[in-house]
Amino acid sequence: MNLTSRARLQDGFTLVEVLVVSAIMVVIFAAITDFFVSGLNQENAQQARINAEEQARTALARLRLDAHQACSATVPVTVPVGTMVQFTLPNATTFCASGTTPVTWCAVASGTSYVLYRQYNSASCSSNAFFEANSLSSSSIFSYLARDAGSVGSLHLAKLHVDLQLTSSSGGASGSYRLVDDLVLRNS
Repeated sequence: MNLTSRARLQDGFTLVEVLVVSAIMVVIFAAITDFFVSGLNQENAQQARINAEEQARTALARLRLDAHQACSATVPVTVPVGTMVQFTLPNATTFCASGTTPVTWCAVASGTSYVLYRQYNSASCSSNAFFEANSLSSSSIFSYLARDAGSVGSLHLAKLHVDLQLTSSSGGASGSYRLVDDLVLRNS
């Protein structure tokens, strides 16, 4: 047997065949990787929206509790309207008669959105306020309707209207969520 016939008997792939198959595999793996990355980005965006919504619901529940316990509430006009509400909470022994404790809720700008804070025992929000929710699209959250005695036999307690508008955008996806409630100040 000569050298050429021996070479023909050996099975194998040529360099061109290996390069073509390798190029096809790179294209296929790139498409699969892009598909998985896109799915992960969508999952992260959805998780960010879920977290923002959960924070807003928890903040509204805590705000509702403060409003129901409050002796009074004010929406100060010295700050942009609707960005802050101040409650006076009763103490354990004298209730609303004396010795009340102030609690302040405020929306503060944070980049392109707003963050909701709760400050206990203070008439203003400061750097040590407790974080409640973020991703708010508007700082105008609160509006207050004072107590109205109305006609005889009719009594309308004070109400605080709360409007939490959230937007979240991450990973190219965006979404909005809105929580609206009228909280009655039972002790007003």
